[in-house]
Amino acid sequence: KGITLLECLLYMTFMAWLFSASMIMVSRTWRDCITISRKQRSSITLYSAYDLLVRDLQCAPSGRAAWKEITPTTLIWHSGGADIGWFVQDKSLIRAQGEYSTVTKKWKKKHANVIAQVDKVQFESGTGGRITQFNIVLSDEYTTITTDILLNPRSFT
Repeated sequence: KGITLLECLLYMTFMAWLFSASMIMVSRTWRDCITISRKQRSSITLYSAYDLLVRDLQCAPSGRAAWKEITPTTLIWHSGGADIGWFVQDKSLIRAQGEYSTVTKKWKKKHANVIAQVDKVQFESGTGGRITQFNIVLSDEYTTITTDILLNPRSFT
């Protein structure tokens, strides 16, 4: 006994349809997994950058005299013999440490590291003689962090 040509064609058509449906499901699942992976990587990277920034800010002086530059995208202060700075350059959040000139607004000596790729960074501080807190916004394609960071009341000269 054998199978007819019609049965063979029906079987092959059914298998081709089943294979195509399976491949469509796999490709959609794969695309969703890649998107989830990118979002998780983005979140981990941004929260790691946030943790480093908070650590530095909580050790920063609260007296305005120790701060060399405060702009919406740049924070630079003097702390214990070195200047520490956080700034954005080419959509990268960078932490630098070294010697910063307030006259030329440039780093004389610095060691800098790219901490994270970001779409938006915004630093805001209060007014007055002491800085008590910063409002910080860090954002990239998938994740946005908006928070207030309280500074410890200390000053370095």
